[in-house]
Amino acid sequence: LGAAPVDVISVVFEKDKKKRRDLILQALPVTATVEQLRRYVPQLPDSYPCEGHALEVIGKLRGSAYDKRTTANKLAKDARATADRAANEAAAMRGRVAPNTPTDRTAAITATKAANDTLAGLRARADAASRSATRTSKLREQVAKLREQAKAGERAWNNAPPPQALDRSHLDDCERDVKRLEEALAAAKWDASEARRHLDLATEQTKEAERDAKAGQAAAAQADELEATITEEAAERVTEADIQAAEEAAERARRAEEDALQAAQARAQEDVAAELAKRADEAEAEAKRLDGVVHALTVTAPADILRESAGPPGLELDGDDVRLNGVSLDHLCGAEQMTFAAQIAQ
Repeated sequence: LGAAPVDVISVVFEKDKKKRRDLILQALPVTATVEQLRRYVPQLPDSYPCEGHALEVIGKLRGSAYDKRTTANKLAKDARATADRAANEAAAMRGRVAPNTPTDRTAAITATKAANDTLAGLRARADAASRSATRTSKLREQVAKLREQAKAGERAWNNAPPPQALDRSHLDDCERDVKRLEEALAAAKWDASEARRHLDLATEQTKEAERDAKAGQAAAAQADELEATITEEAAERVTEADIQAAEEAAERARRAEEDALQAAQARAQEDVAAELAKRADEAEAEAKRLDGVVHALTVTAPADILRESAGPPGLELDGDDVRLNGVSLDHLCGAEQMTFAAQIAQ
């Protein structure tokens, strides 16, 4: 054993793991190239440093891959949890929407606006009808007053002195009596004065009756015109049933708009859930790929490198710890340790 590249006894009895590791690596001066490592990590760049012992290089590469796999596993787990939450939320949102609900909110908004415009128009017509009813009531009062004026004018005309009452014969007789009867002059003058006064009064009454008759005719015509207006306005009235039907239509349109909004939100959430599920699949695939890389660098790569360099099969490095088929040298029995040391010394 004295000519061996390593002291077998030192390998077996060395308790300092780092020194024992260095002894073993000195006995196995194995190197690795980027081309060899790409068999296990295909995307390894050309500039990756391969200086040092092959097992150390593989160990560092494995440690990096292990850290990346740990991060990838966490990312995949978080991505899957996020995707599941999004899917559950999408299912809940879809459950609140009736089947086959349209997702075109624009059409629903247009329908709602049309229904609200119709309702607003009916309410405006109803308000106008109410105001018209108030005006109609006042107009009817005016019509009644005008018709009363017309009747008053007619009565005044009917009560006017007859045309023959305007005859001047009595005045003429009185004047002749004045001429003939000077002795009755004072009485005749008084009679003449009274006759003139009655004549003037009858004349004025006749004129006033004519004015009243004309005013009555005008009032009647105005009443007819107002009554025609009342009839026209009454045709534009809106019933409570019309307004109630419009309100129900507006409410249905509003609910349809809300349903369309919920359906659109559910569809959007489903799209988000699908995208998150896709990302979760990609993250899980990456984690699985890295798991394969870690396994290859832990088992396959050291075995291949040592086999190609005639080293002991199953040898691997985990930091300063040296393992054989996954078991630390410290945990091997004495015979197994001696056998291992002899394999290195060969």
